[in-house]
Amino acid sequence: MVLRSSLLTSKMSLVCQLAKTKASMVPFPTSTAMSLGLLWAMQNILSVEQKDYKRVFDVNVLGPFLGAKHAAKVMIPAKRGTILFTASASTESHGLASHIYTASKHAVVGLTKNLCVDLGQYGIRVNCISPHAVATPLFLKASGIDDKKQAEDLISSAANLKGPVLEAGDVAEAALFLASEAESKYVSGLNLVVDGGYSTTNIAFSESIQKFFT
Repeated sequence: MVLRSSLLTSKMSLVCQLAKTKASMVPFPTSTAMSLGLLWAMQNILSVEQKDYKRVFDVNVLGPFLGAKHAAKVMIPAKRGTILFTASASTESHGLASHIYTASKHAVVGLTKNLCVDLGQYGIRVNCISPHAVATPLFLKASGIDDKKQAEDLISSAANLKGPVLEAGDVAEAALFLASEAESKYVSGLNLVVDGGYSTTNIAFSESIQKFFT
């Protein structure tokens, strides 16, 4: 989750803030998030334990909820601010990830829209980003792939938009747009899907047709 105060008036200042945040969160992806890797993968609902549900929702939903709550304590008196969550392309395309992960990211979108209504009266904007798969260290760990280029090729093979490869920097640019009062001052309650149009089509159907006639 990214929080933007009224003092962050340029992209450079926001980039610095994001960089500091990323550095401070290094222990998280190497411990908690890595342990959640297997819970990200698609699996039959019969194999899911209740403890798994709680672990994922504590990280993906409770964490953002509490973060937004404490941010609102500062932003409401100031009568301005931006709260930005990270959801997932799984909120638009289903069957990509586990039931628990998908449900948790849908919860983030719901939280985004509810907070948009609740905090709009105080001049606070609330949005979220739903990126497609990115070949990050966490993705490599969860998928069991060691080579980043191999992971990117795998992701690109199923992509709707051919040519460009979605990178972490692209998601950061989307965050910069939503956090900028100059570029998106009247945008709130939006789930910005960064998936190259993947969620707008059924690639599996077209691939099946092609295989049938070849």
